[in-house]
Amino acid sequence: MAALHWLSEKWGYQMTTGDVMEAHDPAMDAATRLNKAEDVDERITLLFEVSDSAGRQNAARQFVRQALHGRVRDCGNVNSHLA
Repeated sequence: MAALHWLSEKWGYQMTTGDVMEAHDPAMDAATRLNKAEDVDERITLLFEVSDSAGRQNAARQFVRQALHGRVRDCGNVNSHLA
């Protein structure tokens, strides 16, 4: 979760979709083993809802959101109302 947070806050350079998956997949694997997958999925979705005072999202957050499209339960809904 921390890795996804920092990736969405522009901590890193030349970020790839693989970097996002390397942060997401272990988090979801652990959450599934702990029967917390739904909770973690919701927390990841909340990362996409953060924007600046003008309602814009930074490029890193948009990249992470797009990389996780289809993997996060509510990612499609978030994409539609934040795009």
